Amino acid sequence: MVIIDVSIKKHFLNNNKKDFQSIYSNLLEFKAIKKMGLLNFELTNNDYIEEYNSLLKETNFHNISLSTIKNIKGFAFIVNILPLPQNNSFYQNEMNGIVAYTIERKIYIHISPIKFINNINVFESLLIHEFQHVLRNFLFKSPKSLLDVLIDEGLSELFVKEMLGEDRVNNWALKNDECILSNYYQIFFENILCTDKKFISEFLNGSNDKKIPLWLGYSLGYRIVDAFRKKNKGIDLIDIIKISSSDILKVYENHKRIKQ
Repeated sequence: MVIIDVSIKKHFLNNNKKDFQSIYSNLLEFKAIKKMGLLNFELTNNDYIEEYNSLLKETNFHNISLSTIKNIKGFAFIVNILPLPQNNSFYQNEMNGIVAYTIERKIYIHISPIKFINNINVFESLLIHEFQHVLRNFLFKSPKSLLDVLIDEGLSELFVKEMLGEDRVNNWALKNDECILSNYYQIFFENILCTDKKFISEFLNGSNDKKIPLWLGYSLGYRIVDAFRKKNKGIDLIDIIKISSSDILKVYENHKRIKQ
């Protein structure tokens, strides 16, 4: 079985800034995406543009997507392939040249033509990660609390682990171990119902000003969900995303009490 429909939209580039801006016209209204710096693209490097366009022509993203997301039937979604700004060293290096996010049923994946050939595995992992967001967002509408966001991210990495293998879990889920996480449990439990987007972003991604480690929330979310899964191995993967964040957390809290 495969999904009923995966629609791939490839956004080609030329050095016409007006044409390029039209690609992002539907993204400019999202403040969080603008802050990520993914729309800050300098159209001055013709070689980079040519390499990106060649990658789109030569790569069958549709087949990659269908072969990656298998055994899930009856759900349609769209994958938009877009360029990754060449001058963003964090995305090029720490993120292996691939960055993704989801808006409703649309997945946006920004790729670097320089790094993609050696990172197809990363593309597949991100596709699975974002696909879980599509499914979960369909079931649980916003606004979302800190707990909801962390569980959502943890579930995405659980999908990666079980559909592709444990070695394909993304870096941010494993970045912080129990020794580091334990220093932030109090902050987390005091703010699990917080819906302030700025606070959630800082806890999720890290903040130098607040002394929050990089990707703290991703690591904690994955640890909570992974603990839930180990206690509930008999539940079908697709059914886990139907479980509320609070019910998933309860299992983790019980797990911690037993270990203590």
